[in-house]
Amino acid sequence: MKFTNYVEQIKLHVKEYLPREFKDSEVLIQQMRKNNDMLLHGMSLKGPSENICPVIYLEDYYALYQEGMSIEDTLRLIGKSYLSAQNSIRFQQGIDLSYDHMKDKLFLCVVNAEKNQEMLDSVPHQRIEDLAVIYRSMVYKSNEQVGSVLINNGLLKEWGIDKETLHERALKNMNRLFTLEFYSLESKILNLMGVPYPEIEKVQDENGMFVLTNSQEYYGASYLCCPDVLKLVSEEMDGDFLILPSSVNEIIILKESLTADISELQELVKLVNQTTVEETEYLSDNVYRYDSQNQTLSIVDGNDMQLGMELQH
Repeated sequence: MKFTNYVEQIKLHVKEYLPREFKDSEVLIQQMRKNNDMLLHGMSLKGPSENICPVIYLEDYYALYQEGMSIEDTLRLIGKSYLSAQNSIRFQQGIDLSYDHMKDKLFLCVVNAEKNQEMLDSVPHQRIEDLAVIYRSMVYKSNEQVGSVLINNGLLKEWGIDKETLHERALKNMNRLFTLEFYSLESKILNLMGVPYPEIEKVQDENGMFVLTNSQEYYGASYLCCPDVLKLVSEEMDGDFLILPSSVNEIIILKESLTADISELQELVKLVNQTTVEETEYLSDNVYRYDSQNQTLSIVDGNDMQLGMELQH
């Protein structure tokens, strides 16, 4: 079944897999532009008195269907996911977008600048090498999900603040809104393999590779622009370190002293991006170096280090 036909089947039958309260809701499916300029098909159900509703993207469920899952099972999974997303929304209809309400919920995100040029034209941002720092405000948070809204130029003008104030406030909120996680890459692999936690704790990362993210793995690469966090990491690494951009949600930290060939690392990053990373989560093909003495972040070009960009505190 082609994707267009699959989408039509979802639209016709998804309410059969939802409670009766949705019987009068209209099933809406719209193309929505996501990170890295990706267009995805978002499904939502609009009730007679609802202004805000969750969005479920159908591409992943179609992939499950292509892999052999029945369309009935994908519909059942879509229904379950939609209910879970709806239950995570704790706010009433009509989000309060005032600065007083949003200021303590602002946080930083890092995206690829070139792939998001159209979006960057309409949002406040700052550049760090080939990346762009953008800003979002959290509207709900659970153990499994985070919901947020993107801050655009119109909202910034309405608030009457400048980009510098926005950045300072978002940076200040990072430690309070998210729990930093820093652990060995080997321990993450063992966790994915189902190894018990006590055994994982014993692991010593002989490769000197570590994962830096937050507890919900939600825009965890934003720590790239958090000077205090990078300083803490440099203390753990005993000085300068390299950064491999795993995705917008996490980055890999590598002890520079254990690195033999930068070009091999660059090829590794490109290969992982091409074969493993979802297109909407892509961050960069470059390798970065953090200079602990000057507290600067720079792209590594071959085996030559660039001057570096000082991070805003």
